[in-house]
Amino acid sequence: MGRRVRGAYLTIIWILAVDGTWHRPLTTWELLALQGFPVFMPDGTPVILTGNSDARWRERIGNAVPPPAARAIGEEILTALMVSECGEWVLGATGVWVRNEGDLTRWAYAP
Repeated sequence: MGRRVRGAYLTIIWILAVDGTWHRPLTTWELLALQGFPVFMPDGTPVILTGNSDARWRERIGNAVPPPAARAIGEEILTALMVSECGEWVLGATGVWVRNEGDLTRWAYAP
């Protein structure tokens, strides 16, 4: 359930949870940071999203592959291609995230 209060210069939006607590939606800049995108340019200035549609930027950010994940995927593909080029194959040396049987709420790391 959400509420919108309009003022002369300000619109405040909050989300009212079942337990009665209220939460504000994340800003577009916060979503950018949570997805792993840089929020500051190399010169130290903050990232500025151009255009007039905040909704379109939120959609783009939400649909994007986070840069750290994209890098990890690319590195695994490169490793597989390099090994394949040598006529070999290799099993992954990284651990696997698994769910304990019967426990649907906890995940365990199995190296």
